[in-house]
Amino acid sequence: MVLSATAMLASSPIRAQDNRQDDRRDTHPAIAVQVQTSRLARAERLYRSLGEVVSVNKIDITTQRPGTIDQIFFIDSQPVAENAPLVQMDSRAAVADLRNSTAQLHLARQNLSRTQELAAKALVPLVEQQRTTAAAEAAEADFQARTVAVEILTIRAPFSGVITDRKVSAGAYVSPGQPIATLQNLDRVRVRFRVPQRLSREVRIGQTVRVTSNLGDVAVDTTVSRIDPVLDAETRLLSLEAEVDNARDVLRPGSFVRVALVLSVSENAVLVPSEALVQSLTGEYLFVVDGDRVRRATVRVGEKRDGFAEIVAGLPAGAEVVTDGQFKLQDGAAIRIVQGPANAQAPAQARGPVPPAASAGR
Repeated sequence: MVLSATAMLASSPIRAQDNRQDDRRDTHPAIAVQVQTSRLARAERLYRSLGEVVSVNKIDITTQRPGTIDQIFFIDSQPVAENAPLVQMDSRAAVADLRNSTAQLHLARQNLSRTQELAAKALVPLVEQQRTTAAAEAAEADFQARTVAVEILTIRAPFSGVITDRKVSAGAYVSPGQPIATLQNLDRVRVRFRVPQRLSREVRIGQTVRVTSNLGDVAVDTTVSRIDPVLDAETRLLSLEAEVDNARDVLRPGSFVRVALVLSVSENAVLVPSEALVQSLTGEYLFVVDGDRVRRATVRVGEKRDGFAEIVAGLPAGAEVVTDGQFKLQDGAAIRIVQGPANAQAPAQARGPVPPAASAGR
């Protein structure tokens, strides 16, 4: 009995001290936070890059025959129709050769007609018939060649578009291959961009591509139309192209655009506000409401877009997560939920032990 009483007396101070510590822990003021509920939604895994806009149809206007420019029919930066005349080369010599060829053809046809009439009466030998026939065919071929020689001196637009970058004027001497101006069609453009080698097996023809101008005023959805079969030997990047209907002239060739390639789509992804995530050296985590307290949950984050982040692992749908005030928290901390900012004075809902000041009136 004496030993038992002595033990009880000895343990009393320890128990009293533990109780005081529990009281201090339980009466610690709850931290004001804002929360939102994680939800299921459609999420896309994207690869973002910069792209360049180029024309699908673009050529340098040039001549097939050397000579002097006689007339220029186009106005720089103005649209032209398909097959419209653009440039007239000096054609005087070619027209004279065509006239001579026309006369030779007419004479050859007359000789062939007379020979055929005499041959019907057996008045000319076979060799003479063959000679006049060959002469008529040669005259026909020469006439066609001279006609083409005159036609190509009128340079026409192979497709409709806009003339830009005029380089010469009337009276200038130009050679074949020398640019006179540039013709490009702006109704359909091509966006070129590149992806890293690690994604080369994930890209395919027909994948959705979102194109946005650098100013953010234009957003167009299209698909991948071409994939380069090889990677760039220096950069190890893979080139892709996507064609865009540009009938409204919203994308200008030569400009840069922002590109988002849709790699995959998850129809039931868990989404939380991006501000709920906290960065650490070991990854990202957030605080999940658990009754009147919070617990720290390490998560694996997927795509972030439009203020939301996809949680690939570590959080179920329907869980309440802290979106404001999380930097004051630690695992197991008591909380009270407020509607306004976390530093607001009036709570909309309280969780956790009641502060001593509030419990004094009980």
